[in-house]
Amino acid sequence: ALQEAGKFKEARDYALEQARRLETERHKRIKEEVESWTEAAKGELTLGHYDKALEYATKAVTLADQKADFSTWSAARHQQGWAMIKMRKDKEARALYEELIPLQQAALGPDASAVLRSRRTLTDTLWHQGHYALAEEQDSALVDDCQRVLGAEHYDTLACQNNFASDLVSQGKYAEAEQEYRAVSRLMERVLGGKHPAALTCRMGLGNALCFQKKYAEAESEYRAVLKLQVSVLYAEHPDTLMTRNSLANVRNDQGNHAEAALEYRSLLQIRARVLDPEHPDTLRSWMGLAKALNDQGRHAEAELEYRKLLETQQRVQGAEHPDTLRSQMGLAKALDDQGRHAEAELEFRAVLKLQERVLDAEHPDIARSCYNLALCLKAQQKLSEALQFIQQAEQVWAKRLGPDHPDTKEAKAGRERFEAALKQVKIQ
Repeated sequence: ALQEAGKFKEARDYALEQARRLETERHKRIKEEVESWTEAAKGELTLGHYDKALEYATKAVTLADQKADFSTWSAARHQQGWAMIKMRKDKEARALYEELIPLQQAALGPDASAVLRSRRTLTDTLWHQGHYALAEEQDSALVDDCQRVLGAEHYDTLACQNNFASDLVSQGKYAEAEQEYRAVSRLMERVLGGKHPAALTCRMGLGNALCFQKKYAEAESEYRAVLKLQVSVLYAEHPDTLMTRNSLANVRNDQGNHAEAALEYRSLLQIRARVLDPEHPDTLRSWMGLAKALNDQGRHAEAELEYRKLLETQQRVQGAEHPDTLRSQMGLAKALDDQGRHAEAELEFRAVLKLQERVLDAEHPDIARSCYNLALCLKAQQKLSEALQFIQQAEQVWAKRLGPDHPDTKEAKAGRERFEAALKQVKIQ
């Protein structure tokens, strides 16, 4: 009408005003929709529906690319990365956070809570990829930053401390990890409540630290208490619940209940393959547990078959140098050795040890275990001098990392004394 009336300037101004109003409304709608999809993704993550979480977060990111503000886009991108981590798409998640964090630091500042949260999830990818020393280093610095910026009782600070305790376990620093878990657990129970999923995850981690120290009764008690709460607070097939069931199976197997543990591992294999994925690392850990339980029952040929199939999958999915892959390879070597195939086992033990010495800390208990197993294998072949060298190395590592009173250290010491006596007897003859 203004155009027809010859009021061209007024017509243009009116059209611009309407366009800007509609653009503002569209941006507002986009922001609201992005925030809704982001919250939906967050909800699915809490429920353990990781595929749905990734789907919703990806929708949020796609929408956020259409002129959403940086904070909204950043939050959506974070949820997308977190869903990737839960699905163990660690390579993709690591690349996402290595790109996102510098952008967040530039836009929000280095101490912004979003930056600290992204740094924490980046260390998760490092941990899942087996870079334990690097994860420990970064988590230690992050705990200090979170305490300084957010305070000692902030959720993100507690989550960082829990991650740090997990790093300690993975590095074989079990006594330190136990102390850290107990401190964080007390804080979480007071701040979040004893039934909060994060508090339950922390208690499960404490159980792991106890189990590795062979405090089996304490570990089992912790796992059972956590499992009971997880079933009621979460649900029976939530990934966290399944993780606790797997840890409980581990401690039952370590206590000699091999047949019971094998049944539980088989059940978990089926459930995790359906709930997560047949090749998800959590599923593979149940498979690894099953192979070990079979070997511990004396079913060495069956265990060998399971280890060989598992290793093929782990080498393809996780890589030949991932610590879990190396544990399975050590399990295969043990199954061969238990069948009397010492020469084959020796080759496997040496290959594992060579890789472990490259990717793990020199004092990691897994290295000591490989040295110990190799020593027994060598002794079975009457290679006493070399066997003595490896069992001495195992004893030294365990004594330094686990302490002189740890059962593994005592076991290595007793073995070393037997080897020394046998070698002395050979020399006398």
